[in-house]
Order: sequence, then structure tokens, then C-alpha cells
Amino acid sequence: MAEDTANGMDYHQAAVDFLEKCSLVPTPDAVEQLAEVFLPCLAIMCERGYDPDGNSWRDKGWRNQITEVMERADRLQFNVWRHGRRDENNARDIINYAAFLLRSDWGNEWGKFGPPGGSSAD
Repeated sequence: MAEDTANGMDYHQAAVDFLEKCSLVPTPDAVEQLAEVFLPCLAIMCERGYDPDGNSWRDKGWRNQITEVMERADRLQFNVWRHGRRDENNARDIINYAAFLLRSDWGNEWGKFGPPGGSSAD
């Protein structure tokens, strides 16, 4: 995805076309965001081999998506903030998990595991 013309596809032009078809004015910043950030995030969803219908994340409920975002944010803080290393994988994962949260069934708070019980001392 790093190359704008991988596999002969001009991702920036495809982004322009998509935005126009969605009745949006394709500003240069929006085109770059779609082609260089959101498209690689979607590639993760298509290429990692999780359930294609999203059941992998849906089964865990919406609260899990927040946990996943926070875990990736901790990794970004360690890698990028503290050590000055790029960490595209965790940044992309944050975008995907935040999108899962927005798409979540708000009635499915805890997922298939249900709410946590009492403390281990109970």
C-alpha cells in the first residue's frame, strides 16, 4: 500500500473517485487520508484472515474494542513517544478497533463471555 501505483492501481485517483461518488469534495488532505491511511487499515481486515463478517470482534462486545484501543495506545506511547520508533501496525489497529467500536451493537456490551463476576476473593 505504500506505493501509490501498486498493482497498476492509482490509489489516490481511486480515492478521488470514491469521494466524488459519495458526493464529497475530494480535498488533497482527505484523498491522502483515504489512500494512505484508511485503505491500508482496510487491507488488514481483508488480509489477516479473521472472520469476514466481523464475528471475531463482534463476539467480544463493544467494551473489548475500547480495551484493544487502549492497549495499542500504550504500545504507541512506548514505541513512538518514548523511543521515537514508527509504529504503523499499532496505529492502524487503533483506527480499526475504533471503527469496530463505532459499528458495535451497543446492546452487546460484554460479548460472548458476559460481564465480569466478583473479585477472586469472593
